[in-house]
Amino acid sequence: MAKTKKIDKKHRFNRTLFNYTAEQLKNALAAVKNGMPVLTASKTFKVPRSTLRYKVSGDRLESFGKVGPNCILGDDVEKLLCDWMKASCAKGFPVTKDEEENKKKRAENKQKRIEEQNKRKRHNTESKEIKRNEKPDNICKVQENVINEKIDIQEQEEE
Repeated sequence: MAKTKKIDKKHRFNRTLFNYTAEQLKNALAAVKNGMPVLTASKTFKVPRSTLRYKVSGDRLESFGKVGPNCILGDDVEKLLCDWMKASCAKGFPVTKDEEENKKKRAENKQKRIEEQNKRKRHNTESKEIKRNEKPDNICKVQENVINEKIDIQEQEEE
């Protein structure tokens, strides 16, 4: 039994797309519409037969040179993003797929830090004011009022 040669995954699907120009495609389509057979037109203009067949039947769009879905953001925004990514990488800050999530977390953490600092400032000033304004006698009265209120509440619950 002969040995079979294994093909690497890298080299398995290497194929070049669009080995023809837009002019060749237009000329081939015009020739087919004028009555030339699809097979003859594909050999003459060096355009794949399946491409001509789909373009003539109307199953495919009349576009040329792009595989896959259209850009959601638009070409100018996509170009701007690509330029930003290349500039970031050139400066030593490569962009990862988690970049947007990381930015969101950093913004949330920054907001939390600011809120925490504001709380600390407010509590520090309030505690200083309490220390200055209240005397030990007033503090005891406040505690007695709280205790009395608790006792009143417990008595009401028992009834």
